[in-house]
Amino acid sequence: MRDIPSVLSVSEARTFTGGQDGGGAYPGEHDVNRGFHSAIELIMDCESPEQVQERYMSHAFHTAAADKIDPLIEAAWPMDWLEERSTLLVPPATSSFVKHIVYFKWTDDATPAQRGDLLAAWKQTIPTMPGVLAMSCGEAVRWERGEQRGYDCCISVDLDLKSPDGIQELHDYHSNEDFLKVAKAHLRPIRKDFAVLDCAFHSGGL
Repeated sequence: MRDIPSVLSVSEARTFTGGQDGGGAYPGEHDVNRGFHSAIELIMDCESPEQVQERYMSHAFHTAAADKIDPLIEAAWPMDWLEERSTLLVPPATSSFVKHIVYFKWTDDATPAQRGDLLAAWKQTIPTMPGVLAMSCGEAVRWERGEQRGYDCCISVDLDLKSPDGIQELHDYHSNEDFLKVAKAHLRPIRKDFAVLDCAFHSGGL
């Protein structure tokens, strides 16, 4: 995938916060990653769903890899979203970080204004929080194949990895006062469900 010209960054690893309490990162929660064992994130230089199809999905390298990999996959959960290239932060290739990916389902009465306010608040607040190296968020591109599993939005945050397992970094992120204010004011009123994938990446792993 790294040899496809439109691909700017690739991150892939096994998840580590499944089971009861997400390994200690999510007290009181169970099976936060819905049983998924690994995750891959690709950041692509594409300005529309059509360009994603043309520059990535139809590329010979992607189709060749899919022919080999797809038979090995029991279940997949892709989600794509578009974001302004000028504001997108990509972590340095030499950094060690925890990639925190969260999918969300909105309530039936969530309005476009509420959803937009949440995305704006995330983009304004999260990049300024201690330990945050990069973040990206957006609402799902609705492909005909419909593999989003009913989820409407995703946020991906890269946290500077200092501890051996990343649990402390996730705890500090979720207990940040500014993060909690955004969650209370903008997320909780429209959140119906969520799922989490957390992966640890070490220096030179990209």
